[in-house]
Parts: sequence; C-alpha cells; structure tokens
Amino acid sequence: MVATPGVEEIGEEDVARVLALPAERLLLPELPALKRMRRLNEGHRPTTGPRPGDANYMVERSGHGAASTYAFRFGKRNLFKIGHAEDVQGRLAAVNQHGPVEVLNEQWGRNKSCAKSYAKDEA
Repeated sequence: MVATPGVEEIGEEDVARVLALPAERLLLPELPALKRMRRLNEGHRPTTGPRPGDANYMVERSGHGAASTYAFRFGKRNLFKIGHAEDVQGRLAAVNQHGPVEVLNEQWGRNKSCAKSYAKDEA
C-alpha cells in the first residue's frame, strides 16, 4: 500500500539498481560549532513527536491540484532527495531548515542535471 495517492512503488529490480549506486561516506569534521550543536541536540532528546491525546480532527486535502516531482542534490555530493510537492521552492526551504549548513558549507539544491534530462525527455 502506498501512502501518497498517485505514487507508484518501485519494484525489486529498481530497488537493486538504486542500492547498487556508488555511495560516499560522509565524515563530519570535529568543529567547535558542530560540538555545540550536538550538545544542544542532546538536551532536547528524545524527539518522538506529539503525545497521544483524545483530540478529534479531520484533514481535507485534494490530490487534484498542480504539483511537481523534484530532485534535490546535497551540494555536489552524490546524495539525492526525490519527492513530490505542490510548492517545490517551499519544500526546498523546509528541507534545508534541518541541515547544519554552517558546518558543511553545503545544502540541498535543485538538481540541474535532472531538470535538463527531463526537458530532453519531454521534447
């Protein structure tokens, strides 16, 4: 069962191809800013989400609005995030909100090579 309407699950063959892609291990430098960030994070654990309650609510959302599939790349690394959003720029801002940009000097951005490939396929 797929959680997002209109999305197709990939098969075992596609999963194997994704897992066969070259991986790059990321070693974070031991910088003072990163040490401070880790100490702050330790003080705020665990982040398990909201506690269960007895609230009732209804979510209403239409899957018929205009949306786009995006491919974000983390800096110049071979690390990609692919997804679906109505507001791609807003989604990019939300994804970048949770990364240590100041430490790595890299962030998520639109993957121009994917956009060029898509434009060629559509032509």
